[in-house]
Amino acid sequence: MVVAKLITSGKCYGVHSFIVPVRDLNNHKPLPGITVGEIGPKLAGNCLDNGYLRFDHVRIPRNNMMMKHAKVSSDGTYIRPKSDKLGYGTMVFVRVIILQQAAMSLAAATTIAVRYSAIRHQSEMVEGEPEPQILDYEAQQCKLFPLVSATLGIFFAGLKMWDIYIDVYTRMQEGELGGMPEVNSEKHMVLNMILFIYNFTCESCMHFRLVLKLWLQNWPQMV
Repeated sequence: MVVAKLITSGKCYGVHSFIVPVRDLNNHKPLPGITVGEIGPKLAGNCLDNGYLRFDHVRIPRNNMMMKHAKVSSDGTYIRPKSDKLGYGTMVFVRVIILQQAAMSLAAATTIAVRYSAIRHQSEMVEGEPEPQILDYEAQQCKLFPLVSATLGIFFAGLKMWDIYIDVYTRMQEGELGGMPEVNSEKHMVLNMILFIYNFTCESCMHFRLVLKLWLQNWPQMV
């Protein structure tokens, strides 16, 4: 799917979505007028195969336009949707999925961190007694327990946003369009907050082992 400006009858109507074939179905080579390529190493996200795509006088049938809401007739007439906000529906859906996936990733990270802290024993606190679990240290509890709480909060926020989206989408299908601005603003607010918490939690879960190891190595000198 390609998002591009729609120009018909000499007038631009903004960006719309189009289904554009990119490769030949027989040999999988790019179709005439289409150039694809890899953008190479990036500062982050190198696990994603991001690339570039260039079109040079590529033509597609009119029916390749995604015309659920906005339409273009065979004579080039542009038919506006009931509301310009209808195009936000797919974007909101994707953002809600991002929230839920973030919760799952955080759940995995915090679970690994807590399990490691539960099975790892280190630093004999009292001479002759077994080494305690790392999780018994109050410093480790203060480090991990807020992250577990944040993960649960993000999980339930994702469920709530999904319920709101389904409710608004159902009403949109019935012709009621008033709820989209509300869910869109809530989505932006929740997503911005959760992404900050997500980055902080993942970083903390990755680095706590190194910090804890250094702290425990220096424990005899500290006491």
